[in-house]
Amino acid sequence: MRSIILLLAMSLPFSSPASLQTTDSSKALPTVEQVLARYVEATGGSAAHQKLTTRAAKGEWENVTRGVRFPIEIYSKAPNKRVEILDASENRGFTGRGCDGSSGWSMNMTDE
Repeated sequence: MRSIILLLAMSLPFSSPASLQTTDSSKALPTVEQVLARYVEATGGSAAHQKLTTRAAKGEWENVTRGVRFPIEIYSKAPNKRVEILDASENRGFTGRGCDGSSGWSMNMTDE
């Protein structure tokens, strides 16, 4: 009996989702330009975006083939500087690459 109730509870969200949605196909969808313009305005406007000159991001880089993930940090500065640092413990150290606007570089550092 429990398994029947569990099966019913699990199948409810997947049963006929189209009947839950209503769309008005007579309305035209917004263009890409309109969506982007709304996004810019909602996030402070064009002037606010132009003030942003640096960005720092931290996350994970995934190698799907090997099934591994490594921490990565990315730093950027407008108009054309960028550095990426990958903590690739599988390679016993850090790897990095970057560019300064006119030339690029790549490196492998090991713990040894």
